[in-house]
Amino acid sequence: MLTSPADYSSHKDRIQSLLNEPGVREKVIEELQSLGIPTIPCLKFEIKGLQGHTFTLEEEDLRRVFSVYGEIEHIEVFESEAYIQFLDICSAYFAQKTLHSRNIENLQANLEVTWQLSNRVPGSLSVWGKQNNLVNDCSSKYTCRFDIQIDNEKEFQVARRLIGPKGINMKRIVEICSKGMNCQAHDIIKLRLRGKGSGFKEGPNQEESFEQLHMCVSSKYFGKYQLACEEIEKLIQQVYREYQQFLWTKGIPAALLQVKKIENVGSCGLKERSVNLPEPAFNEKPKGLKERKLV
Repeated sequence: MLTSPADYSSHKDRIQSLLNEPGVREKVIEELQSLGIPTIPCLKFEIKGLQGHTFTLEEEDLRRVFSVYGEIEHIEVFESEAYIQFLDICSAYFAQKTLHSRNIENLQANLEVTWQLSNRVPGSLSVWGKQNNLVNDCSSKYTCRFDIQIDNEKEFQVARRLIGPKGINMKRIVEICSKGMNCQAHDIIKLRLRGKGSGFKEGPNQEESFEQLHMCVSSKYFGKYQLACEEIEKLIQQVYREYQQFLWTKGIPAALLQVKKIENVGSCGLKERSVNLPEPAFNEKPKGLKERKLV
């Protein structure tokens, strides 16, 4: 029913390019905060017929159209309206900006794409509005992303170092966070490596995103979310030190690296935090762990 995704696919490279430009993400976050827009990356979608007609929505159509803007975590469809939850707030921002009020001439209708203004969403997404005794902050959905400051080059393989052989690093963090919980691990914490070099392919064309390599963390349990973030931060710092050592062995000055975290804690708002690693002198061997062998 929706316009062919080919009409939208030309936006993908441009959107990904925008996201990678310096300062764009910060400007998006600043604008959303100034407008009081909720920081959960969820949009409400409807097709409004100019003659008062209603249209039944199909998840497959919605996924093809909205995946152009970034990775989708979940879609919930209720006949004539749908809720699309992205992993990244900036994906939701660009989708809303470019699709809202778009005219579909052959349907004699307009697209209506609006921000979901409460944390109560029908169906399975309603977990955002549920109370949980392990959540002690302002929302039951906590997400963040750690932007990785190193390109995934063949010689250093930063993505593989982060995940670990056969995913051992991710499994270890999930295991730590799952202790004391009587439920499935994937219901407690989710860790995802996404972006350029991650190997994860998305969208109708099954392509790797052009976004900067990043690690996503999400949980509805605040304590477990904090624990996972601490472990991910330590892991990134370790890999950064290994990278500095890698550069040192090649006689290349080590650039100043940051552990950059962009946090979305529901109605509390988006927060950005960066921690610099000390910059070693050119002739000084970086301190830290020895180079690990990849198997």
